[in-house]
Amino acid sequence: MQSWRNKVTERIVALRACAAHSCAALFAALVYGCCSLSVSHKLVDDVCDAPLGGRYRLDGVDAPLAAALRDQAPKNIVFTAATDPSAIPLKIGIFENGDKKDATSAIQILPCCLTFTLLPAFNDTHKDYIVRVESQIGIDQVNLTQVQRDAMSSLPIGFLPCAYPLDGYECGLALGHDHGNFLNQDEKMDALAEGLTNAVAKAVLSTLTKARYDAYMKDLAGKVWQKKMAFEANQRESVLSMAEQRWPQEAMLRDFAIRETTGLWDIVVVFRAEISIRKKRLQKLDSALKGFGRKPQEDSDYVKCKEEYDAARAALSQIFRSLEAAYLAASKNEALYESGEARTRTRKAVDECSRVAIEAQKRILKGK
Repeated sequence: MQSWRNKVTERIVALRACAAHSCAALFAALVYGCCSLSVSHKLVDDVCDAPLGGRYRLDGVDAPLAAALRDQAPKNIVFTAATDPSAIPLKIGIFENGDKKDATSAIQILPCCLTFTLLPAFNDTHKDYIVRVESQIGIDQVNLTQVQRDAMSSLPIGFLPCAYPLDGYECGLALGHDHGNFLNQDEKMDALAEGLTNAVAKAVLSTLTKARYDAYMKDLAGKVWQKKMAFEANQRESVLSMAEQRWPQEAMLRDFAIRETTGLWDIVVVFRAEISIRKKRLQKLDSALKGFGRKPQEDSDYVKCKEEYDAARAALSQIFRSLEAAYLAASKNEALYESGEARTRTRKAVDECSRVAIEAQKRILKGK
């Protein structure tokens, strides 16, 4: 009988010891249980589903964000050096939009309470950001929410897929997560910063559509063409103004024309007088039209008068260019040949200049 009681007592002591050890193990699991942090995001605005593409520059973008953009960019998007004229520079700004918000629901805590931390408990917090992308194709703003999920369980969380926000979020997979203890504040901040950088990169890339880039390049080509045409028009106006007012080395050309030909310089003088008359008529008509609130460039009579004025100046500039060619030919022939052949060449150049002047007089001055 005593032996039986001793056995019962031993079993009770063993059960108590086992219970004590189990409680100690559970307590240790509660205190030293596995903790984890995962970072994801969702774009509040609809993600553009148009094809992405284009060439862009990241001159003023932080190095981590620039690296994330290059890593995540599709093949159609190329980030180039600052010297590429076909690349559009990007300016990216990230702004906080309100305070961090607790988004934890009772369902996320309930499994932990019912299973004594055998299943993980989740604590979700949301932080809103505004991503502003400025470029020559426009200004885009993308509203971004960073999702931070802290998980705790007495079991290894790494073996529980539900510990990470792989579902229930727009844009799918978590951007950055790791297993183990994230109680170190510096590591936690680094993880959040890395997740935000990747999320911003996705937001920026969603705005870089190929259609907008192509439209910009087409517009740029048009502006380059307009700039070229404006430059050529300025050059042409400069030449016409020289013919109207004073041609370079005009005194030498005048002496040469008077010495070598008869009546050539008289044609130049008549052209100058006619140009002056046409200019005064044009100015008078311009003043009259503007006095009644009309645009001269849209009036057919003004346009016709302007064309006649420019035609006279163009004809005079052609005479001066021909006279220049004759003068240079005479100078070269005299310096290089010093013979009867040189004189023949000079005479031929002078005759050509006279022919140009006479034809211009008949065409523009009409008998004057």
